[in-house]
Amino acid sequence: MSDVGRSYKRKTTMKRVKAGLWALIGVTAGICIIVNAASGGGKTETVAVADTVESVERQEQETVATATVAEKKKTDMNEITEGRVVIKENLLKDCPNYDYTKNDKLDLKGLMLHSTGVNIASGERQAKIFGDVGNWDAGIHAVIDANTGVVLHTLPWDQVAWHCGYDSGNGSYIGVEMCETDAGYYTETFQLVIEDEETAKEHVRNTYYSAVKLFAELCIKYKLDPLEEGVIVSHEEGHAMGIASNHGDPVSYWDATDSGYTMDGFRKDVSEYINLFEEEGWELNENL
Repeated sequence: MSDVGRSYKRKTTMKRVKAGLWALIGVTAGICIIVNAASGGGKTETVAVADTVESVERQEQETVATATVAEKKKTDMNEITEGRVVIKENLLKDCPNYDYTKNDKLDLKGLMLHSTGVNIASGERQAKIFGDVGNWDAGIHAVIDANTGVVLHTLPWDQVAWHCGYDSGNGSYIGVEMCETDAGYYTETFQLVIEDEETAKEHVRNTYYSAVKLFAELCIKYKLDPLEEGVIVSHEEGHAMGIASNHGDPVSYWDATDSGYTMDGFRKDVSEYINLFEEEGWELNENL
């Protein structure tokens, strides 16, 4: 069904709901009038009708809110199921992290999700920063472009990468960075100010759903359960586990852009995409 068709259907449904609710008001008000007439009422009749109107209006607002949530979930599922993630090889063989850890293999326990903390939407630009020869103490397995959702594979998946600050996390988790929106800027106190809300939300969606699909394929490849505790974590959750430095990403970024995304929701979406992947009988991406 087209967006116009869905909008029309939703409006028609709400009109029917409203008509039914106002019919209920009429019946209730009539009963109140009859009862009060028999008992010589006056003010009671007015109060009863007002209470009924308020109750019906509250029900109407709750119905609209429920419909909105259901519609958003439907949209989210369309985003999850539409297309496959695009992964491009972009190995940073000249960066210090690649050379220093090329013989260090991960003792893989899970996957860690990051957001960059800088207003650079371009995955290629962000990858160059990680690949700079002077950037000796940072590395990442993949970067997700905010404009397109394309994943740039920057370090071998089974190699140790310096992405979370602590050896325990670096040595046991694949790290993935989501580029952040350039439709805003960070203040000196590290507060993200959004200047173009529509573009920012599009950037967040692009990286979120590509991350869902990438993490799902990585879970399949390495036989990981996305809903098992400690398998898929954020940098923030890694810190709480004692395996990462004190950062708030990516939830702090999601909150600043008013996206509504959470790590619990992310893990559930990964699980749902795995189910779809297996139902469709898809092959793993050739760059995994």
